[in-house]
Amino acid sequence: MPIDVRLQIVGVIRFSVLTDDFTPLNYGDAGSMRANFFEPNRLSERLKMFETLCLSTLGRQTDKDFRCAILTSEEMPKPVLEKLSDIIAPYPQFVLHVAPIGHHYALIKDAYDAAANPGFTHRCSFRLDDDDGLSLDYIARLRSLSLKLLEISRDPFFIAFNRGIYLDRTKPFENALTDAVERAPLSAGTALVHPDDLVTNPYRYNHRAFQQHHNTYSEIDEAMFLRTIHADNISNPDLRGIIGKKKQEKIEAIIRKRFGLSVETLRSL
Repeated sequence: MPIDVRLQIVGVIRFSVLTDDFTPLNYGDAGSMRANFFEPNRLSERLKMFETLCLSTLGRQTDKDFRCAILTSEEMPKPVLEKLSDIIAPYPQFVLHVAPIGHHYALIKDAYDAAANPGFTHRCSFRLDDDDGLSLDYIARLRSLSLKLLEISRDPFFIAFNRGIYLDRTKPFENALTDAVERAPLSAGTALVHPDDLVTNPYRYNHRAFQQHHNTYSEIDEAMFLRTIHADNISNPDLRGIIGKKKQEKIEAIIRKRFGLSVETLRSL
């Protein structure tokens, strides 16, 4: 018997969130963490990547029926908070969720709830970093897969998109574009489909270990993620799988078609 499915798609993107358990592991004490996160040049770079890659691609989705919280810190400098608010204002799908310092996972759960709406049976919770982008048909494909898999799969289950493009910004003025088919789920665009009243989300587990916790569907049909490598990555990007097999002309065509971005913009970002 078909189940009653009313699905909402909800995302959370972290933008320099202060936590008392996760970020200190990477930055040391609270003072060092704040000094690093709120350094003006760093924030300027994060805003540039967020606006150029993340917001640009999510804001132009072919399926606009989704919600997404931008989770940030209430200690963020006021001009940056105002800038974040201004650049997401044209997109009704986005909400700025400003939070005090707290436990990482608790802040994320609150952000999902802030963006979600009542009246749904299931939720497709996706995650994305503020310096990455997604294909313009990401939400449409995510919805299609979620509804089809709910007919045959025990939930919760993960959906991961393992084909995409890396933008390497580690060498100034020499940004490189590389195609990849990853062998394990990434953080960019991975989603967890679950009953709406189940308190969970895709930040609960390390993305490389999703298959250890729930059924996982991995798709490699089309390039779906645009992931950035740069000096400010908290985790060291580790490309695993089929890497660098396409010619640059083909990669550039994918960038224009799938992400609607200018290759010149990416190379000069």
